[in-house]
Amino acid sequence: MALSFQKKGITLPYKEGKPVVYKAKQVAMPKIKSAALLAYAANAANIPVSNIESCVEGLIEAIAYFVINGHRVVLPEVGGFYLGVKSKAFELSENLNVKQAVQAVRPLFAPATELREQMNDAAVEAIRPSNGTEDAPITGSSTPSGGDNTGGNGGNTGGGGLPSDGGEG
Repeated sequence: MALSFQKKGITLPYKEGKPVVYKAKQVAMPKIKSAALLAYAANAANIPVSNIESCVEGLIEAIAYFVINGHRVVLPEVGGFYLGVKSKAFELSENLNVKQAVQAVRPLFAPATELREQMNDAAVEAIRPSNGTEDAPITGSSTPSGGDNTGGNGGNTGGGGLPSDGGEG
């Protein structure tokens, strides 16, 4: 299975004459339900779905426990899970109150080298037209803050043969 892209025209409202530029936008695949993912994994491992389900539930619980307690949890060939903290700076250490300084705590994931290499080696399909309007410009910002997912984080990029019926993931 390859990653599919389509042309997307963007009007640059901040440039004189409001020119249109084009870029490749990934065609997102439907979300995979967890039941379908577990069934695929059970089939690949040749064990019952209930066993895979129990193992995955235990693994998720263990990852959450250790990450919440400040550990970095690394899954070989997949990557590491850890917490990131955003905090305010104070000029004097005496003024630093941890509860006031910490503004956000969020879970983060860093892919392993093996996973990054697999993603870099993924086949890319030729750009496909989007409903016959491949050259129609879309007005709006071309900056990353414009809400466009150009990083390719959405969709299923592998595991052919999984039922793609949106829902939980």
